[in-house]
Amino acid sequence: MAFELWSSVSSNLLATFETRAEALACVREVAAKQGHEYASAYVLLYEDRRRHSRQVAAGEALVQQALDAAAPPAATSERSA
Repeated sequence: MAFELWSSVSSNLLATFETRAEALACVREVAAKQGHEYASAYVLLYEDRRRHSRQVAAGEALVQQALDAAAPPAATSERSA
Protein backbone atom coordinates (compact mmCIF):
# COMPACT_ATOMS: atom_id res chain seq x y z
CA MET A 1 0.00 0.00 0.00
CA ALA A 2 1.35 3.39 -0.95
CA PHE A 3 0.37 6.93 -1.74
CA GLU A 4 1.96 8.18 -4.95
CA LEU A 5 2.41 11.80 -5.91
CA TRP A 6 2.43 12.37 -9.68
CA SER A 7 2.94 15.41 -11.89
CA SER A 8 0.04 16.00 -14.28
CA VAL A 9 2.39 18.09 -16.44
CA SER A 10 5.23 15.59 -16.95
CA SER A 11 3.32 12.40 -16.03
CA ASN A 12 6.24 11.48 -13.78
CA LEU A 13 6.06 9.80 -10.39
CA LEU A 14 7.49 12.37 -7.98
CA ALA A 15 7.41 10.55 -4.65
CA THR A 16 5.90 7.64 -2.76
CA PHE A 17 4.63 7.81 0.81
CA GLU A 18 3.44 5.27 3.35
CA THR A 19 0.63 7.52 4.60
CA ARG A 20 -1.78 10.09 3.21
CA ALA A 21 -0.63 12.53 5.89
CA GLU A 22 2.97 12.35 4.64
CA ALA A 23 1.86 12.95 1.06
CA LEU A 24 -0.29 15.93 2.05
CA ALA A 25 2.59 17.38 4.07
CA CYS A 26 4.73 17.24 0.94
CA VAL A 27 2.05 19.02 -1.10
CA ARG A 28 1.80 21.71 1.61
CA GLU A 29 5.55 22.22 1.51
CA VAL A 30 5.58 22.54 -2.27
CA ALA A 31 2.65 24.98 -2.15
CA ALA A 32 4.48 27.09 0.45
CA LYS A 33 7.77 27.13 -1.46
CA GLN A 34 6.66 27.09 -5.10
CA GLY A 35 3.11 28.43 -4.88
CA HIS A 36 -0.38 26.97 -5.08
CA GLU A 37 -0.42 26.99 -8.88
CA TYR A 38 2.71 24.82 -9.02
CA ALA A 39 1.37 22.36 -6.44
CA SER A 40 -2.00 22.20 -8.21
CA ALA A 41 -0.27 20.29 -11.03
CA TYR A 42 0.03 17.30 -8.68
CA VAL A 43 -2.15 14.21 -8.53
CA LEU A 44 -2.29 11.93 -5.49
CA LEU A 45 -2.98 8.24 -6.12
CA TYR A 46 -3.43 5.35 -3.70
CA GLU A 47 -2.10 1.95 -4.72
CA ASP A 48 -3.41 -1.05 -2.80
CA ARG A 49 -1.75 -4.41 -2.16
CA ARG A 50 -3.04 -5.75 -5.46
CA ARG A 51 -1.34 -2.84 -7.23
CA HIS A 52 -4.68 -1.28 -8.18
CA SER A 53 -4.54 2.51 -8.16
CA ARG A 54 -7.22 5.08 -7.57
CA GLN A 55 -7.06 8.84 -7.56
CA VAL A 56 -7.36 10.41 -4.13
CA ALA A 57 -7.28 14.06 -5.20
CA ALA A 58 -5.79 16.32 -7.84
CA GLY A 59 -5.21 19.95 -8.66
CA GLU A 60 -6.54 22.69 -6.43
CA ALA A 61 -8.65 20.16 -4.51
CA LEU A 62 -5.44 18.34 -3.52
CA VAL A 63 -3.80 21.58 -2.40
CA GLN A 64 -6.89 22.45 -0.35
CA GLN A 65 -6.91 19.01 1.28
CA ALA A 66 -3.24 19.47 2.17
CA LEU A 67 -3.92 22.87 3.73
CA ASP A 68 -7.00 21.61 5.58
CA ALA A 69 -5.03 18.68 6.99
CA ALA A 70 -2.63 21.11 8.67
CA ALA A 71 -5.30 23.41 10.07
CA PRO A 72 -6.03 23.08 13.77
CA PRO A 73 -9.47 21.67 14.54
CA ALA A 74 -12.17 24.25 14.98
CA ALA A 75 -12.79 25.12 18.60
CA THR A 76 -16.21 24.30 19.89
CA SER A 77 -17.73 26.70 22.32
CA GLU A 78 -19.13 25.34 25.52
CA ARG A 79 -22.21 26.91 26.96
CA SER A 80 -22.60 27.16 30.66
CA ALA A 81 -26.05 27.32 32.11
